[in-house]
Amino acid sequence: MDSSSEAPVPFNAAAFDDVNELYSLLVYWVTVWAGTLRQPVPGVAGRAWRSDTGRIIGLPRSTSPVDGQRLVSGLAGWLGDRLDAILSADRPDDVDAMSDAVRDVWRMNARWPRIERPSFSAVPCPRQDCGARIAVYPPAFEGDDRRVVCTAGHWYPEEEYEHLIRVFEQVAREEAKTARVAKRLAKRYGIGATT
Repeated sequence: MDSSSEAPVPFNAAAFDDVNELYSLLVYWVTVWAGTLRQPVPGVAGRAWRSDTGRIIGLPRSTSPVDGQRLVSGLAGWLGDRLDAILSADRPDDVDAMSDAVRDVWRMNARWPRIERPSFSAVPCPRQDCGARIAVYPPAFEGDDRRVVCTAGHWYPEEEYEHLIRVFEQVAREEAKTARVAKRLAKRYGIGATT
């Protein structure tokens, strides 16, 4: 039995903290506005992970990413559906406080984009001497392949792209070797030296 205290998979503590903070904010504001509007608090808000004192810590324990998205979307939808009533309520301090909390949501949104941006390869597109940059998009879901496409629209299967990289690296090594030999010969025979 492994008794190490390290997580068995890579764990991003900042992302974990942010998702729990987001959920806590939503549960808090749904609870505040449900009381103000005299409406029942949605059941998903009642299952929040709480401290011994009842303070909301975050998502219920053992929540999967899919369930977490559903819970957060449900609470955000509840607030969105009642936004006109919330803004019409005679609670300007609460509206201002919730507006400040939304800034934290935008900060988290910027820190954890849901749409992965591509990286650009050093390999130029070789198809028909295109020469455009090749964008490599990460897999969209577990088990998916990377998408490889040049900015001019030429698509490459991942295996073909891997081959392109190997050929590009080989050519670069050969060009570097040729340049070193040419430099050494030029120095030996005084070619290019000014007199």
